[in-house]
Amino acid sequence: MANSPIDLDEFIIYFNGQGQLIDFLSNDRTAIADMKQYPFSTPISDYQNINGINVMTYGEAVWHYPDGKFTYGQFFLKDIEYNSVNLDKQKIVRTGDRK
Repeated sequence: MANSPIDLDEFIIYFNGQGQLIDFLSNDRTAIADMKQYPFSTPISDYQNINGINVMTYGEAVWHYPDGKFTYGQFFLKDIEYNSVNLDKQKIVRTGDRK
């Protein structure tokens, strides 16, 4: 079951052999720059066990333009809290920050 896709017309969801989500590809996103639709994906990886839960710790936001890919966001999970009432804004990782 390596990289098994689920195709639902507007988007495709990809899973690896362990059943982990590894990518989401959508064909219904509009780029603000020219108001045209281009494929858009959110590949994720680097699964780790954090507080007993297996979660991805890296992700990207990618436009697939005719002249090539443009990665406009990279996300690194440093910490995670569940059912938190008070979110500590210092724990939010900004694009480009590393572990």
